[in-house]
Formats: sequence, structure tokens, C-alpha cells
Amino acid sequence: MNIYIDTEFTSLADPHLISIGAATDDERSFYGIVCDFPRGACTRFVREQVLPWLDLYPANVNESLGALALRFCDWLSEVSASSVRSCRLIVDDETDIEMLRQLLRKGGWASADIEACSVLCPLSVENGTLPAFQYWFNESPVRRRHNALDDARAFRHAVHTPCGPVL
Repeated sequence: MNIYIDTEFTSLADPHLISIGAATDDERSFYGIVCDFPRGACTRFVREQVLPWLDLYPANVNESLGALALRFCDWLSEVSASSVRSCRLIVDDETDIEMLRQLLRKGGWASADIEACSVLCPLSVENGTLPAFQYWFNESPVRRRHNALDDARAFRHAVHTPCGPVL
């Protein structure tokens, strides 16, 4: 089972997790928001392009980073237990994978387990995923780029409908 993950964070220079979205191959999803992220650490881009869409969907969790980590790990366990295939956590960006690693460690996962199931799959024009990702947003005016759940769903769409094999 592939689980496509996107995160939103305060800045590239000093990233703190704001939210995480996850979408599975079979269309289950998880959306969590860190209620106490350092708003003063947000860049102008984040204040203008991320924060307005933070409450676009009801969150499974809107709590502290520690509580979010535990709930996300519980959700991953449920998804894994119901899947015949082992789960792969797929992200498209190095900072997303670092945010995921921090969250999973906080949730009690061992570093070796995180590395064993984490896959970096950058969106690109060459593999056809970037156009498919952008198309997903253009299909509906209610979808919002830089909302972690919408980005995760768009990522899933991009990997499933690229112009050529990706995963």
C-alpha cells in the first residue's frame, strides 16, 4: 500500500511542522494540524499561501506535535494492518521527508523502520508527474495548492496517472 504524504512547514531555513496530509492508494486519508507551531517562524509565503488553507478540511487531529505524532502513527498502523502489502510512505521533497521522519520518531518509530518504508519520489516534468499533479488542481476550483491534504491527494493522482511508469 502506497501512502502519499505532504507536509506544510514554517520555512525552509528553520522548518517546523504545521500540517500533514496523507492519501492512500485506496483513497483513505489523514489530515493533521499542529495547533502550537511557532507562527512567528512562518515566512511571508507560508502566511499568504499555506495558512489561509489550513482549515480547508476538518482535521483528524488539531493538537500538539506530540499528540499529532501519536495519532498519525496509530492511523498508519490501522492502514498497515488492513493492507495485504507492506506500506510505503512516499514523499516528493527532502524537507517533507525530514518532517515525516521527525513526526514518526516523536510517535515512537525507530529510525531503521522509518528508512525502510520511506520513498522519495520527486515530482518532475521528465517522469510526467508534475503535469498530472498540476492537472489535479485545475480539475476543481475548490482544491487548494499548499493544503497538505490536497497536495497529498494530488501527489497520489500524479503517481497513478503520469506519462510513463514511476513506482
